Amino acid sequence: MRLLLLILPFVWCYKILPNLKCELPKYFEPCLTINKRLLEITKDVFKDLNNLGLPVYLNKSNNSICSQDYTHYGQMLYDPSVLTSKTDLLFKNSIVYSPNTAYNIVLHETLHSLGLDHTTDYGMMNYAVSENWYGGLINDQRKLWLSADDINGIFSNCMK
Repeated sequence: MRLLLLILPFVWCYKILPNLKCELPKYFEPCLTINKRLLEITKDVFKDLNNLGLPVYLNKSNNSICSQDYTHYGQMLYDPSVLTSKTDLLFKNSIVYSPNTAYNIVLHETLHSLGLDHTTDYGMMNYAVSENWYGGLINDQRKLWLSADDINGIFSNCMK
């Protein structure tokens, strides 16, 4: 963690979503119809974020995480009219057939819920996954992870 604190002040390539109020800890309530495999992948993503010090959990909440036959592989919906920031994470059921891709998409959408926008900076999480989506769903060979910029953006936006 000390290394992160040394690196973070020097990295500034992230973009923050306008009007999204980040609140930590962040809780997501699974929909009753969520794909069981996607729920397990989400638990893995949230556990990895917790290990980094980001309190993101599955629990009763006004935020939801759902899966069904959506047109997008993943999507974050945000309602700024709600007093507390209500965000919903939506996923296409078919992503579970490619577990690394599903992990990457869940992580990508979770970063949106924490305020990070898409970026054109290669190497950041919200660049890499979005590029894969536009080319069609692929079977990622590895799970992707956060760059120092991603981490800096989250902490800057959520720990004000």
